[in-house]
Amino acid sequence: MSRGILLLIGLLAAVLIPWLLGGSETWLRLNSFPLSWLLVMFGMILLCWVVNTLRLRLLLGDQRDQVSPAKSLGVVMAAEFAYCATPGGSGGPLTIMALLARNGVRPARGVPCSPWIS
Repeated sequence: MSRGILLLIGLLAAVLIPWLLGGSETWLRLNSFPLSWLLVMFGMILLCWVVNTLRLRLLLGDQRDQVSPAKSLGVVMAAEFAYCATPGGSGGPLTIMALLARNGVRPARGVPCSPWIS
């Protein structure tokens, strides 16, 4: 299956699940929520992803040239989603290691980049 179809299915599920659980009241509450606050929350999320991307690139040191800034942002976003989607957040560090390994960064070098391991 192509990535576009999987993305469409995921977005459709993200819209339909709240509608099935909350009915039309979900949309009424969402419409009454101030748009400015939604934009502020979205901006904060983006800012945190950018800061974590900068931290990842800093921690990679001399190997940061192997991972472009856009791919670094993708690694951070994927790790955040994996952290939230797995029990105990165990998928976050594993996602970071796997995605950095695709770009030639050794797992031993990529593990300290995890924001969940101190």
